[in-house]
Amino acid sequence: MSESFLSLIYGSEEDTAKRFYPLGALPASLKENHIAPHLTWQTLLFVSTRSQIFSGASFRGRTNWYRCRHGQGLGIQKEKEDKLDSQIPCRALFIEQSHKSVVRMESVSKPIELFATDLITKEVDTTSHWVQFEAKDQVNGFLEEFLRGG
Repeated sequence: MSESFLSLIYGSEEDTAKRFYPLGALPASLKENHIAPHLTWQTLLFVSTRSQIFSGASFRGRTNWYRCRHGQGLGIQKEKEDKLDSQIPCRALFIEQSHKSVVRMESVSKPIELFATDLITKEVDTTSHWVQFEAKDQVNGFLEEFLRGG
């Protein structure tokens, strides 16, 4: 089942839209052990490394913070008491997939503008969620431009 899940989160835009996002689709895909084909950027080394990291207890320590934070609410009350400023006080860069993507989540990208007054948004040509893999030259170009002050 874990290979099924990993193939879906690293799957094609079509597979993600059909088998991951709709309510109830992910559990159904996992029950039938659907394994999406590997994408062209997923080398054998990438797939084997990813599988090793996520197998058994290999990745537990690195993901337990997320389980504790969101599953048990650890630290949330302390942050409320500290009344931290939620504004990002410097330039920020957000790189997202093409507006033509069926898996693009406006609900993620738009609210960032509320917290970053100097937000630079760039769009890559790919429609995949994994822009850093599928449009690495564009992403690197945007990062270099941003870091040079552009």
